[in-house]
Amino acid sequence: TTSIKSIGIIVQPGTCLHRDLAFKLSGLLKSVSIASYIISCGKLNPSKLGNFPDISAYVILGCLNEIFRDDIFYFKPLIT
Repeated sequence: TTSIKSIGIIVQPGTCLHRDLAFKLSGLLKSVSIASYIISCGKLNPSKLGNFPDISAYVILGCLNEIFRDDIFYFKPLIT
């Protein structure tokens, strides 16, 4: 069994391709009984993700390069 109960899928606003991929990923996660939340976020930072305490890990779709300068400050795993 897995300790992951829910996944946050992060997409940048205005990217239709990533939105479609996010919905497909959400469906795959649902098929294995993992809850998912699609989050549209421009500039990502640890305090924004802190608003989602029930999420076990995040999947980042798209190019959010600025987050990796501060990656040690994030409290949950980030998957790109």
